[in-house]
Amino acid sequence: MTYLKRLANFPLWRDPFLRGVNIFSLLIVGLLYVLTRIKIGGLDHLLILHFDSFRGIDSLGTPLQARGFLFLGVLFFCLQCLLVPPLYRRYRLFAYLESFCTAFCLFLLLAGLLVIITVNQL
Repeated sequence: MTYLKRLANFPLWRDPFLRGVNIFSLLIVGLLYVLTRIKIGGLDHLLILHFDSFRGIDSLGTPLQARGFLFLGVLFFCLQCLLVPPLYRRYRLFAYLESFCTAFCLFLLLAGLLVIITVNQL
C-alpha cells in the first residue's frame, strides 16, 4: 500500500504543469514510434540522412540509423522521468526547466525525422 501512496505523490502526476509536459513528451515519443514504424519500417534501401541544397546529398544511411531518432526519444523521456522527481523535491524551477527542455528536444527530433521522411519520399 505504501508503494501506491508513493506512486500517487510522484511529481510528474501531481503537478499540472509537469503532467502536461510529460503527456506532451509521451505523445511525441509515440508519434516518433508510429512514423518510424510506418514510413521507415519496410524500407530496405539507403536513406538520405542529410541533404545540402548546394552540394546535394551529403550523408546516406540505413533505416536502422534513422531509427536512432526513436532510441534518442525514448532515452530523453526516461532521463526526464528519472531526473525530475529529485529536482522537484529540491529546486522546482530546475524540474520545470528540465521537463520543458526535454519536450523541446523531443520536438526537434520529431522535426528531424519528418525532414528525413520528406526528403526520401521525393
